[in-house]
Amino acid sequence: TNDDLVQDESLEDDYQSTLVTSDTQHQITLIPHADTVTVWGKVELALTLDGLPIHAFYYDDNDVRKREIRYSDIQQVGDQKIPMVMELIPLNKPGQKTIMTYIEIEFYVNVDEKDFSLRALKKK
Repeated sequence: TNDDLVQDESLEDDYQSTLVTSDTQHQITLIPHADTVTVWGKVELALTLDGLPIHAFYYDDNDVRKREIRYSDIQQVGDQKIPMVMELIPLNKPGQKTIMTYIEIEFYVNVDEKDFSLRALKKK
């Protein structure tokens, strides 16, 4: 889902985390707190040693891997390095995937709050 691609949740607040670091990457395992509303029983994240995402695996409550997100095409954008491509692969639907590619992205852009008023959004 789009929420999985953009991580529309508070990982720190919603999950208990475990970090294991090797010579090549960080591995973070996230287990949801009992009061967290989520379909995932566990999430595993792999990051480079400088914190860039490599992949994420999502498991159901029976510890069966159901979804994978792969991050690629790392580019320097301004003062940040980010993956420009994210692939979400539902493992229970062979041959299907969602790919989100940033063609152009800017950070620290000043946006007028009026652009998000109901009136302004109705105009668009």
